[in-house]
Amino acid sequence: MQRENKFRIMLSVVNCGGKMRRTSEERQKQIRQEALRIIHFRGYSNLSIRELAKNVGISEPAIYRHFQNKEAIIFAILDTLSDQFLNMKQELDKIARADERLYQFIIRMVQYLEKNQEMTAVLFNDEIFPPDSAAAAKLQEIILRRQNYLQGLIEAAQAEAQIRQELPAADLVLIIVGLIHKIVSEWRRLGFRFDMISRVRAIILTLKQMIK
Repeated sequence: MQRENKFRIMLSVVNCGGKMRRTSEERQKQIRQEALRIIHFRGYSNLSIRELAKNVGISEPAIYRHFQNKEAIIFAILDTLSDQFLNMKQELDKIARADERLYQFIIRMVQYLEKNQEMTAVLFNDEIFPPDSAAAAKLQEIILRRQNYLQGLIEAAQAEAQIRQELPAADLVLIIVGLIHKIVSEWRRLGFRFDMISRVRAIILTLKQMIK
């Protein structure tokens, strides 16, 4: 609870705009951030429009002026993940070597998570949404898109003889995703108290030795 209150204070500072009236875009961002905070600390099942409105400081009808329902808020959060991936992909496509694009993909993913700790509750919790829900399907689509891109990077590096060609690309994807999942889960469990980037860079060095 102490961590949750501290996070709320930090979020209120970021969102602070005095008494000025917020634009619709600013209010939607504030609602998304507060919804993420609740999910991050207490899980999706404890996210309610009533508490969300109270924490944001507006009425419940005001929430519905921006989002049709709770699921619409979740979809907006997931859209930010999709946008982040597309922006990152555009930057990575500027890197000439395929293997360097691969390693930078891993590093930049982890850097994003370090800056957006609350997103780890969405990306690294297999049971966050009901299994048959539209939100679960959309999240799975986002994850598969990233994994397919990762496999494409590995295959491109193999085609350029930068990674051993006899190694199945799909297996390497599972290994890399599994390692990231383990590190992020440990980082969350320990209260985000260690330097995840340094840990990942060390693993990448080991990975390079194994797959070249």
